[in-house]
Amino acid sequence: MSMGIKISGSFVQLRRGDSFELEVTFDYKGQPQRLTFELKLKQGLFGSQSTSVTRPGINVGEAMDWGTVGPITLAFIVPQGVKDGGQDLQLHITAADGEHDESSWLTDVIEINP
Repeated sequence: MSMGIKISGSFVQLRRGDSFELEVTFDYKGQPQRLTFELKLKQGLFGSQSTSVTRPGINVGEAMDWGTVGPITLAFIVPQGVKDGGQDLQLHITAADGEHDESSWLTDVIEINP
C-alpha cells in the first residue's frame, strides 16, 4: 500500500475535551482493506505528545492503482492531558495489512487554552 495524504483545516482555539474536524483526502494504491485513523497532537519538535481518540475506519472496497479516496471528514476530541499552547497535528492512517503513513503533518493549527 502506498499513500499520499492531504489534510485541510484552519487555525482554531480549543479547550481540552472539545471536538474538531479535519477533512482528509488521500491517494491510495493497494488492495481492498480497512483503514483506521489516529491523530497525534505534539508541541514542537521535542514537546510532549498526546494521542486523540482513534476514529472508526473506512473500507477501501476495490484494488486501486493510485486512486483518490475522499474527502472524508473525521471528528476528533482534544485529549484531557494535552498541554496549553500551539499544537502540531500528525495523522496516522493504518491499513489492515499493517502498513501506514506517518508523514501527514499540520503545524501550529490548534491552540489549546485553559
